[in-house]
Amino acid sequence: MTTYTHILDLAEEAEPPADGILSKTIYQDDQIKAVVFGFGQGQELSEHTAATA
Repeated sequence: MTTYTHILDLAEEAEPPADGILSKTIYQDDQIKAVVFGFGQGQELSEHTAATA
């Protein structure tokens, strides 16, 4: 049986802060982790690496 996660309003999950960056895990299981980011005005994501298990 396949299960699904339905997020009705993805933008609502990442309400951008006035300043800075918000990162929020919206789903995680044994195989995947989904993270949504919200950026305050003038913010950007710098070059980075993702940790893997």
